[in-house]
Amino acid sequence: MRAETLALKTALHLLVEKLGGVAAAASVIGRNPGRISDAVSRAGDAMLPADQVVALERVAGEPMVTAAMARAAGFRLIRDGVRAEPDALIPGRLGAVAQDAGALMQTVAAAIADGELTLRERAEAESVCDELARSVAALAAALRAAPAEAER
Repeated sequence: MRAETLALKTALHLLVEKLGGVAAAASVIGRNPGRISDAVSRAGDAMLPADQVVALERVAGEPMVTAAMARAAGFRLIRDGVRAEPDALIPGRLGAVAQDAGALMQTVAAAIADGELTLRERAEAESVCDELARSVAALAAALRAAPAEAER
């Protein structure tokens, strides 16, 4: 079995477990529990259709399989559904982006200062990258929510 397929089956298995098991997942999508068992089994090639995976992820509240597919394609998911109120303070969100960008530069500079990047330093830098991505997504949501006038 290819590594990508194994990663997808593992993500689906974790998703099914998060939902409470095979029977619970089957009830969400109206399928036979055996179909779910086949899809999570590493012994076969069976997979669930994308619309059923989306339904499971929606109930679970986390796109576990979708995230595994993105990683297999060289991408990372970022939550875009950050709900901002129409009067969200854009300057505050912009300040958070600047602060997190500064933290990232400081973290990476410190990590590579000795010419070596340890696993711990890499994990810390990735964590700060993720925080910056969340700040950027929050700023984008605030901008989308802000009232705007048409160009004249």
